[in-house]
Amino acid sequence: MTTAAQTEAAVVLPLVIGIKGGEPPSRSISGGKPGEVYVTEPQASGKPYVGRTTQGVDTRMETRTDGRTGKATTVDTYKTTEEGRYKEQKAIDQRGGVNNLDNKRNEVNQKKTQELKKKYDQ
Repeated sequence: MTTAAQTEAAVVLPLVIGIKGGEPPSRSISGGKPGEVYVTEPQASGKPYVGRTTQGVDTRMETRTDGRTGKATTVDTYKTTEEGRYKEQKAIDQRGGVNNLDNKRNEVNQKKTQELKKKYDQ
């Protein structure tokens, strides 16, 4: 038998914390918030960093906790998380890949990049 408190928790809690169908909306690959892809000035490594943010570039650079500092320039914008990941990878590739950047890894693997290219580069 279900108590009134259990019923209320099952109905109200997901609404309060933003869960719809068990998945927070911002975690959805095709959904998420719009944002910007940016490139920083050279870091301690002597190489720039490519990233993406939904906060705005200036706010992102002011709140970084990974040690990356300096100015950043917006190089692209996106509407969904998936598009953002693709455009971030595109910006990495345009700059010669992770070996030429302060980035530690690619954002999207080559196979997925080709699939997303067909979807977003029309």
